[in-house]
Amino acid sequence: MSYCYSMSYNPMSYCYSLLFKSRQLKVRLFQYWSDMNAFIGPLESAFKSYVEFAINLISTTVALVVFVPYFKQRKSKNFIGPLLIYLATCTFYGVMHTLDSISHILQIHKINAWFFNDAFVPGHWYYMTLTLSTNLIFVSGPALALDRFCIMTAPFKYSHWKLSQKFSILAVLICVCTIALFYISLIVLPYDGPNIISASLIKNKLLIGFDVSLMVEFVVHILFFIQYWRFVRRQKTINPTTIKAVRITLVQIVSQTIFCMIPKILFRGNLLFSKVLLLWILRITMYYAFLLSIHVLLTCSFTLYTLCKHSSSGQKVVSIAQNSVSNSAKASMR
Repeated sequence: MSYCYSMSYNPMSYCYSLLFKSRQLKVRLFQYWSDMNAFIGPLESAFKSYVEFAINLISTTVALVVFVPYFKQRKSKNFIGPLLIYLATCTFYGVMHTLDSISHILQIHKINAWFFNDAFVPGHWYYMTLTLSTNLIFVSGPALALDRFCIMTAPFKYSHWKLSQKFSILAVLICVCTIALFYISLIVLPYDGPNIISASLIKNKLLIGFDVSLMVEFVVHILFFIQYWRFVRRQKTINPTTIKAVRITLVQIVSQTIFCMIPKILFRGNLLFSKVLLLWILRITMYYAFLLSIHVLLTCSFTLYTLCKHSSSGQKVVSIAQNSVSNSAKASMR
């Protein structure tokens, strides 16, 4: 039996009519999320909050520990790389969503904390920062994917043009510009209203851009594996360092597809092509932050495992990408 949630029977139909009839306010995420809370019971909500807190706390700790191999190589010119930027955004995500989990737990126990007062009101600085922490991963992720793809495609040009540093700078600039645009629009413009341009509209457009960057990252990862398959055919033996780089990429892309892309595709597709909100999609969307936290935990944990294993073998740990350059270069000279 197919369950659905029709707008005509929804007491909050006005919010949903905005979602479907107004182009400028098509993605009113806060109102959408608030109304979805009616689909989850208090027991499930409490269990979800405690599990999210544990996952976010562990992922934050793991992301911080991953920095240790890089700090050991802080004098290296390759210390700053796309992988480091990606781990930084994962750490930022973990910290903010750990605080978010704490706020939900406090709400369950009806504890009033001044830090979280009005935290979930649209336009509040905490709400905007939480939104940023979720989506900056989709900026550093494509930069890391492009870095890996260029290694396999053109290793000599990658090393000569110092593409690792350039991708890192580009990712940082995009993150800084996004943060500036978020908060400047929040200060200068009204968050919502009849205005042609509002902070809410700018935020929603940026969120769509983040979704596009997630799709780009997925495509680049596929191209990376195609290039790697061609590399394997040319070379009889593969250096363990290259294998580790591919394993990290494999874990990242599988985790990203399951926990990030599929929920987003279902959510966007339901909004664009249907006048009925499917209940099972609503429930999946409610758990999106939970699923993204699992993705961050899996990626950071496997990266830590790979880097620590690499370091214990006596090889230098600078960045997975840079270590793969020499292997690709040797293969192309044969």
